Amino acid sequence: MAQLTITKPDVLAVGFIARLVAEGLTMNLPVCNLNGTGTFSWLLEFDTATGKLRTGGAMPTSDPLAGYCFANMSAGEFEIAPKELDAPLTDGAWSGASDILNVPIFLDTGAGDAATEPIVLPMHQVQLTDAKVSADKNCIGRYNHEALSPMEACLPGPDGDPPAFINGGKLTAFITLEEVDRVIIPGIEQSLCVVLSGDIGEYGTGETPNTCKRDESGGIVLKGDWCSATNSAATDECADAYALGGEYAATAVKIAGLCPQ
Repeated sequence: MAQLTITKPDVLAVGFIARLVAEGLTMNLPVCNLNGTGTFSWLLEFDTATGKLRTGGAMPTSDPLAGYCFANMSAGEFEIAPKELDAPLTDGAWSGASDILNVPIFLDTGAGDAATEPIVLPMHQVQLTDAKVSADKNCIGRYNHEALSPMEACLPGPDGDPPAFINGGKLTAFITLEEVDRVIIPGIEQSLCVVLSGDIGEYGTGETPNTCKRDESGGIVLKGDWCSATNSAATDECADAYALGGEYAATAVKIAGLCPQ
């Protein structure tokens, strides 16, 4: 993926997490006017003979031209490995689904490309839809050349307007409050659950790390907009998750299978 624009929940569409995703997902490849950190890499590997798609996070690399390998590791309680989906291409168009997909977001490449432990985005009922691989099999979506100015070094705007790419696929999933309360974001020492709340004082414990407040029964006080049991909108009886949505673009890279452990 060359670009991932989070559309929901709203709190992840702007601010720290949105910048983290945008900077990490953009390659560190100045020769192509891409000046990101390149530490967040999500791969999509198609097998046109079998109609399968292997997808998952990659270990970061200091040289994107050298290629990528699928992360195959543990981070805390989360197992990180690619998933194989049914995703046959029909004139380039495709869709795919996975019950669970844990995608790592690294914050640095580390010495010798040995990055520190990542933030994990633990997604459920992942749906990749409305996507089409270009005829030359190099892109999903396209480079936004007409909107980028040579006077600005063909770089996207600081707030992503204009974007570097025109997105060409959609993503939906949900994330549970219990799981993201165990995802601690380095630097701010807050759980992703607290970040999702949008109100640290109201929903955070104030401890270090700062996690979501719980009621007398041990349940998280914060209510999400989704119900994990039914994979549908939250109700008064079930509001233990947040719906996740986004749009993305992708560009061709070399993929070298699983990373060595």
